[in-house]
This record gives sequence, structure tokens and C-alpha cells, in this order.
Amino acid sequence: MVFWRRKRREEEAAPPAEEAAPTVVEEAPPAPPAPAEAAAPLVSEIAVSIEESIRGRLSREGEVLDLSGEGRLILENRSTTPLLAVRVELTGVERTTIEEPVLSYRALAQGDRVMLAYQIKELPPPTITVREDLLFPPDYKEPVLLLGVETGLGFRIALKNEGEGTLKEIALIKRLPQGMVRPEAVATSGNATHMDGQVVWRLKELGPGQEAVLTIKGSLRRDETRPLDMGGIRYSFAVEGTTLSGLDVSEVEAHGVMDYAISSEELDEINMWDVQVEFVNRGDLRGRARLHIVPERGEVLELLNAVEGEVEGRRVLIVETELGPGERRSVSAFRLKCEEDPRFEVVLFEPILEHAEYKSGTASMVMEATSLPVLAFSVEKSAQVLHEARFAHLGPSRLVSGVDNRVKCVLSLTNTGTAPIRFLEVRELLPSGFEAPSGPEAVKVVLSSDGEELPLPAEHVSLGAEAGAFIITVRDLEAAVGKPMNSGDRLVVEYELLAVSPSRGEVFRLPSTVLASTREDNVRLRVDVPEERAPVLETVRARRSIVRSVSVEQVGPDLFRVSIRLENRGDMTLFNYGVVDELPPLFELVEAEPRPWVEERRLTWIVEELKPGQVVELTYTVRGMGDYDPKLLLSKKVS
Repeated sequence: MVFWRRKRREEEAAPPAEEAAPTVVEEAPPAPPAPAEAAAPLVSEIAVSIEESIRGRLSREGEVLDLSGEGRLILENRSTTPLLAVRVELTGVERTTIEEPVLSYRALAQGDRVMLAYQIKELPPPTITVREDLLFPPDYKEPVLLLGVETGLGFRIALKNEGEGTLKEIALIKRLPQGMVRPEAVATSGNATHMDGQVVWRLKELGPGQEAVLTIKGSLRRDETRPLDMGGIRYSFAVEGTTLSGLDVSEVEAHGVMDYAISSEELDEINMWDVQVEFVNRGDLRGRARLHIVPERGEVLELLNAVEGEVEGRRVLIVETELGPGERRSVSAFRLKCEEDPRFEVVLFEPILEHAEYKSGTASMVMEATSLPVLAFSVEKSAQVLHEARFAHLGPSRLVSGVDNRVKCVLSLTNTGTAPIRFLEVRELLPSGFEAPSGPEAVKVVLSSDGEELPLPAEHVSLGAEAGAFIITVRDLEAAVGKPMNSGDRLVVEYELLAVSPSRGEVFRLPSTVLASTREDNVRLRVDVPEERAPVLETVRARRSIVRSVSVEQVGPDLFRVSIRLENRGDMTLFNYGVVDELPPLFELVEAEPRPWVEERRLTWIVEELKPGQVVELTYTVRGMGDYDPKLLLSKKVS
């Protein structure tokens, strides 16, 4: 590099610039000798190649769950000029194992190449986005499978190129869920085929901003309660013109190709100098020359083709120009006021050469499959006649003719699937002569979950009637008790019906239908308690029949033992059943088992309860003269 000055005096005409003999102020080291003549390459360039390959696993939302990848950055001198002190500035290095954004090399002779291998630590926003949507019939407001119900099911898979480069050789494989039948695949571009339980979609290329859609439709019936894997997605692609990691080359700086010289020429006005910078490109590559200088003397009055800047905290003037191969260019930089010959300090010289970038990459990604919960529940129903005490022996499935009978019904629902249940509807089909409960208080609903018993407030349970049935509805179980009915939870619904004076011999069946869903507006699963599995109630007549037998045995000259045997051969339980005996004159009570109540000559026993088929014996001994003949009086109830 060379500094020189030229002073123009008023009395002398300035010689032509090309003939002027410059006065050397400071001289840079001599430029290196020109390289020997060599056959020029077909393409003269600095080639920067970045090749990357990644393998990863994504969530359905596109979040990177697992990633492994590697890359190679290759710098090659394909020009005829040796390059000295090569410096490459990178961007996006934070996603790789390259620690510094600048790579420096001492020299790169013609045909030389250097390579840097690195690992990819994370991905920028994806070059390609894959979005999968489930397709269900319109009455499905949220995705769920109904146990044992065939459902129309489909997938919409959209591929979009969000990057700057063109995607090549795209292959996407969609694994279909187990049990999906009659699948049909249609793609907006490319070719889609179905084979071996999967759909293979191939596209030759997808340009920047372009989108392609694959639609798969079929049907599915789920007969198991465990969640169904809906099938993952594997896809691969190649990319050109961009990198997968986001690594990029900002600029390539190389010395030994460009040079500069700073000159100053005094103007007509005293102590005013015009400062010029001459740049020379001795190579066969186009580039930019950027010089950072600081005047050591004088004051800068006007910036012509220079701008102010900063280098490592120092204020500098920056002069920059573009040069073609072999080009020489002089630039008027600024005007300086200085009483002495100007001097300058060169802070930094940056010869930045144009470079050709070759970016490519291959990716192989797996997107996790979603699993759909299965809506399934079981229903058990029982019915018990709430007998009065006198009919308690009849059993829970016997109605008594001629009287009104209270019937307690219990529905027990168990969530046997994996989908939470929030909505519930119970339809009780009423037999003729049965009356439904009235008012929410007449129905009790309790959720058993995680060892807790959670009764539902009455305001969350509604009752209705419809064509021979009454309906119990719980619209939002989670709002009622703070949680839905999850897998394994049990819900018990209790209510009473009234059988109004049924006739002897009538048989009644109590079927029910239960509808449940994940929420009120979603598709519902129906489970029936059909007549063949419904509780059965039979009507019987209640009759009263007591058989009495009495025996008298003389056990001494004047002692008589009396045994009274009572047998209930009827259909009713008798309460406070009384037995009374009047002692004849000249007789007295000696002992009795059980002991009667004695009032003058009257003996009274009270049998508190005598069930159908039950036998009770009363024994007592009397003393007297003559024959003893008991005078018994039996009564249903003794006050």
C-alpha cells in the first residue's frame, strides 16, 4: 500500500494525474508477485458448500423431542489467485457445535480446500411443516371412539415448505390405525398409494411457500377399551439452496488479492486537502474492498464517499467500493483541513470476495402418533321392593297385590374406557301402573373416584318425562363435583318408583337406557339394560294363616302341663300376636316358659314377631283338682 501527497500551486499548472511523479510519504510492503500462469478453471470462484443431515423425532405440535444431525462446511479456492489470511464469517452458529462465528485460515492456494465438521444441536423454525388433522363426522365435536360403533374416520395431512430452498424427493409414510378399513387416499400433488396398513406419499419437489395436502378416508370400529394409536408419520426430504440448521455464510474475506493506496492533494484553498483512496483487484474474483482509516492530523470537513464507523471502540472513516477482476478504481473519500502534510492510520482493511454457496441437506423425521380415547362404560341395574315390615319376608323382587309398593332402583355405571365422561342421561321405561319420582331431591347421584364419595348437588341433576319414560340428566359432571368420571370411576344413580296396587300374578320388567359422552354437545354412546337383563318384579297375594295345636299332659296327681304350638302358614309376618288363657276355678299357675303376663286368672303371652313358616311353642304348668281344659283366645294384635 502506498501513501502520497500532491500540492498544487497557483503559479503552476497541475500536471496530468497520470504523469505526476508522486512524493512517497509511506510505503507498504511490496505486493506479492503475480502467480504463474495456470489454466483457468471452468468456474473461477470461492466455493462454500454446506452439507447437512438430520434425524429427529417431533411431537404432534412440531416440538423437537429428539434430534441428531451433523454437517460439513467446505471452503474451496477455485480461482487462479492464491488467497492469504482467509476469514469466513458465519451466522446461525448457536445451533451447532461451531463455537465462534468467524473461521480463520492462513492461506488457501489454488485448488485447496478446507473442511469443518460439526454437530447440529437444535433446529430453527422448520424448513417443512407437517400438520395432521383428524376427520370425523359432523356430530363429533371432539375426537373420541365409541366402543363397538363403526365410525367414519379420516386424516388430512398438509405439507408446507416454510424455507427458502426447494424441497426435493419428499417421501411421507402414514401408518394407519389398527382396524381401519376401506382407506382411500387422495393427494393434491404427488402420488399416494396404500399398502400393508400404511399410505406412502411421494412428491418430486415442493417450492418455497408451496403446500400439498393428502386426504385419507375410511372407517373404523373399536372393540377394545384401551386407547387406539392413530398411527405415526415418518417423512424424509432433501433441500437445496438452504441449510437445515440455519447455518449461513455472511462473507468471505481474503488478503493477497486486493490492495489500496491513500493519496492527498492540496486544493486551491490553503490547508485544504482532497483525500483519495485507490483500490486494486489483482485477482479473477469480483469483490468489495473496505478500508477503515483515522486521520492522524487535521480536521475532516466534508465526507464525500466515506462514512463514519467504529472498530473496537475507535471512531473511523470507512471507504468502500466494488471491484471486478483486474479492476483499479480511485475513490474521493473526504476533505481535510490540515496545516501540514496529512498522515493516516489504517485501522482495518477488509477485502471481501464474492463467493458461491452450495447448500444442501437431507432430513428424516418421525412425528409421534396421537392416541384416541375410547368411550366405554358398563351398566348394572338392580331393583328392590321396599316392603312394609309385615311383608319383609317376601323378598326384594316380590310386589304385594292390592297395596302400593315402593321400588328402589339402583343404576351403577363404571367407566371401562379411557375417555372422561361428563354428560350422562338415564332413560327409565315405566311399566303400566308405575309412577316416576318427582323433583331432583327424589334422585341421588354419587360419584366414586379415587376413594372419594362425591354426591352431586340437586341443582346439577334434572328430571324430565317423555312417552312412557322418565329421564335423569347430568349435563356437566365436572362442573358439579370438580372432576369428570375418569377411567375406573363408578357413578351410582338411586331413585324410587311407585307400583300402584298391582294385581296378583302381574310380572314387571324394568329396562333402562343410558347415554354418555365426553361433553353434552359431543356424540353419545348408548348402553341398554334390555328386558332380558332387566330386574323382574312379580306380584303375589299376602294372606294370613295361623295353625294352632294344644296338648295337655297330667304330670302329677294335681299337676297339668299345657303346650301350645303356633305355626304361621300365611304370607305375612305377624307382629304382637297375642295368646290368652283363662284359668278355671280351683287352678293356679305353677310355672311357664315363656312367662306370661298374669292378671287375676288371665294368662297373656305376646309373640312380638311371627314370620311365615315360623313355629312358636308356649309351655306352662298349672295345679288344681279335676280335668284341665285350656280356654284359649288368639288375636292378631294385643294392646
